[in-house]
Amino acid sequence: MLVQIVKISFSSFGLFCAILGECMMLFILFMMIFRRSIIKTEHIDYLLFAHLYICLLISYPLFMDKCIYSIYGYLYPQVSFDGWWCRIKAYLIYSNAGMYFYTVLLQATYRFSRIVYPTKIKFQSFRLYILLSIIHTFITFIQVFPSLIIGEIEYLKNDYVCQFAPTNISGSLFICSVAFLFPFIATIFLYIWTMYHIRKRGGMVISVNQRIRIRRDMPIMTRLVILLTFVTTVAAPHGLIPIVYALTEYMPWWTVPFEWMVTIFALVSVTTIQIVTSPYLKALFNRSSHVRPVIKIRNTFQRKSQEIK
Repeated sequence: MLVQIVKISFSSFGLFCAILGECMMLFILFMMIFRRSIIKTEHIDYLLFAHLYICLLISYPLFMDKCIYSIYGYLYPQVSFDGWWCRIKAYLIYSNAGMYFYTVLLQATYRFSRIVYPTKIKFQSFRLYILLSIIHTFITFIQVFPSLIIGEIEYLKNDYVCQFAPTNISGSLFICSVAFLFPFIATIFLYIWTMYHIRKRGGMVISVNQRIRIRRDMPIMTRLVILLTFVTTVAAPHGLIPIVYALTEYMPWWTVPFEWMVTIFALVSVTTIQIVTSPYLKALFNRSSHVRPVIKIRNTFQRKSQEIK
């Protein structure tokens, strides 16, 4: 009885977070459509935000479905939801999760190009990031597809969901590596390279515009790295539990509902933090039709110009 109560509690909290997250996605995307005049001024930033939140808009209903089926199964243990549709839904969850991480990598890439290669306009092209978004969308769906075909996405009869089983060490480590770990490491690498570039050029004479660009983009990139690290750390049980199982041959009974609960909670938390801290998202809810960092940059540039004169 205790096992059933704990599992239902984990799944219920995950369901609540998924519903909250879906409402947030609908509201943010509605505001992007409603405040189109703001999006036109920083179209690449909003393109990547829109892509990020469309991933979550698709993922949250799948999370809701997973939690509802689990709760129903815990209440009525004799049922079974095994079948291809169950596996396809799990495939879509993993693909969208990978697309989320790769979109964050694209956001970091854009900031990196603005700081390290400010004069190379082709690296800051709107069409380029549309193309990259399409390419990495195909990549994330293709890289998980073989696992669906060969049956590594399994139905867990004790938890009434389909996923990479925690006992499937090779499958779990594969999806964690290609969908999550690689874009995370690449993002960290870009951040370190950017920091090295800034320190290297610290003693050099650079233009006022370049200094302003660095002061604007570097905090945004730092927040991206912190939030991505938070999501990766909280979702780490998906990769760590199979390793622990391989070493100890022990699998806690609460593993599956717990790891999904903390994953959904992390995604909702990151979105909430972004709304509070991102100047681009905050601009959607301001009466002004300008993104605040742009106003600050212009004022700073005017002061610097007066000092030079």
